[in-house]
Amino acid sequence: MNEEKHAMKLAHWTSIIREANTSGKTVEQWCRTNQISIRSYYYWHKQVMHSTYKTLVENGFQPPLELPEEDSAKMMAPVPVFAELRPPAERKQESTAAGIILESGNFKIRVEDGFSEECLEKVIRVISHAQ
Repeated sequence: MNEEKHAMKLAHWTSIIREANTSGKTVEQWCRTNQISIRSYYYWHKQVMHSTYKTLVENGFQPPLELPEEDSAKMMAPVPVFAELRPPAERKQESTAAGIILESGNFKIRVEDGFSEECLEKVIRVISHAQ
């Protein structure tokens, strides 16, 4: 698939995923109601997440360093991790768009348009270390 066509499909599926996440239904219920294959939904969900991550990295996001395997094997119980999150100094414009929902393991994060990239980076860093 050429780059332009992939970008168009990615934008289309981003809006589908956003709609499903804000519907109040489970993914399975929403897909059944809207006659969308669950397999297609999750395929494009993964594509959207990879694209979002790639964009974050291209804009200066530093992914956290992973623990070497021998160190991670020694961890017996999850360690609570806390991060201070500060609201942005000022909101330029109130957004009515739903944004996206990021899910990873036991975490579910709703990121609305206008959310601070710096704050999102901190949240992702903390979650990746907590899992």
